Amino acid sequence: MRSRGSDWKTKWEQELDATLPELRADVREHPIPASHKRPALRRTREDGPRYALLALAAVLLLMLCFTPVLRELLQEAPAEGEKGTLIALHINPSVAFAADSEGKVVQLLALNADADVILSHAGFAEEVIGLPLTEAVVRYTDLAARLGYLDPNTQGDAVCLRVCEGASLHAESAAAELEDYFCRLGARIAVAEEKLSRTDFSALIGTESGEDLLLAPVGTAVLFGERALSTLTEQELQAYYESTVLCREVKETLSARLHSRMEQFSAHAEALLHVTELSGRVLAHPDNPGIFIKNYWYLAEESDPAEYTPSFASLMTEMEHALADYAKTYGREIASVGDLLSLTEESVRWSVENLLSLLEDFSDALLLEHADELLTCLESIGEDTEQIRALLTPPTTAEEFLGKHALALQMSFDTREESGREAYNTEREPLGQKEYLAFLDAVKAEYGSLADYWKTQNP
Repeated sequence: MRSRGSDWKTKWEQELDATLPELRADVREHPIPASHKRPALRRTREDGPRYALLALAAVLLLMLCFTPVLRELLQEAPAEGEKGTLIALHINPSVAFAADSEGKVVQLLALNADADVILSHAGFAEEVIGLPLTEAVVRYTDLAARLGYLDPNTQGDAVCLRVCEGASLHAESAAAELEDYFCRLGARIAVAEEKLSRTDFSALIGTESGEDLLLAPVGTAVLFGERALSTLTEQELQAYYESTVLCREVKETLSARLHSRMEQFSAHAEALLHVTELSGRVLAHPDNPGIFIKNYWYLAEESDPAEYTPSFASLMTEMEHALADYAKTYGREIASVGDLLSLTEESVRWSVENLLSLLEDFSDALLLEHADELLTCLESIGEDTEQIRALLTPPTTAEEFLGKHALALQMSFDTREESGREAYNTEREPLGQKEYLAFLDAVKAEYGSLADYWKTQNP
């Protein structure tokens, strides 16, 4: 799909010149004697095969010696002055990679908050340092697909590889490896390419200069959300935490958790309705032995079951079983009429219909106003919300910010992986080269170029 060859003959001659040792001065300056003709050696017919075999062996030996050299020389020739590679991969989570002259990753930088979710996962950022650039970009893209940032089942999509001029040594190989990955994945996803000047590339990654091959000064945080910490006061840190971690990762996690638990909320409302109905039947039963207080919980503590009629005893047993089932399912006992009324009121207030209505326009303001109540809703159906609750309290130091940010990013990763699992694991046939090229040709015919296609997908 992409050519990786060039003028290998010239490269081979240059490589041989660099490899062969220089002649000693006494040998180089020794006079060349006049030639003397010698009678040609006469080879018999029987000697022919032996000399042919020796010649063939010599050729094979040379080929074995120089195969690594040939393989290297057949790679695309670097432009004058290029010593490495600077690329930015845009999927939605966008990341920049720097690779040395051998194509090994030496640094990477998240360019937006979504990229933090990937780079922070299980030491990903540390693991890819030292890997070939081609492998690193595929690993990153595969994680993006697992988390639902890319849909492998789409009939057409695109990613963009922005390349820094003067630092594109291995960019073509990275683009080719991405195309191979999409073919293996069975995904019609194009790889668009754009060239950026060093000035524009520096502006893209947020550095003052792109004159060297480092993406940012030594010590710069890899994660997008952590690069501003060193300049913030405590008050500014808390405001920054609220606008980033709370209103991004925490909000996304809470919204996804609520959306995915709608069936449980509905079942919980039905369970409360059943208990409420039984409670009303106990109160209204003609054989209820209570005089002034007739509710189930009072009678269960104060009355004598031996005095119950068979009909009322059966109803009390049914109520007892319903309360036990509720406690087992939701991890909370309904120990009084007050508990039942409180839970029922909360269930009605945050009904499935009301929750869906709120989540349709789940603004930052709504999150900050109702976070505690929404977590209580999750707790009412037996959900563990301890970690999310811990994140509601803003940090007071940069170290505390880093710890809370890491927890929020891991929760966001887990939430996205769960929601994207079905699409990623769908069985797909790999795409053949002809099929993939036909897809690219159709895109170019409609949009003019892959870059223009990517822009229409990412306005």
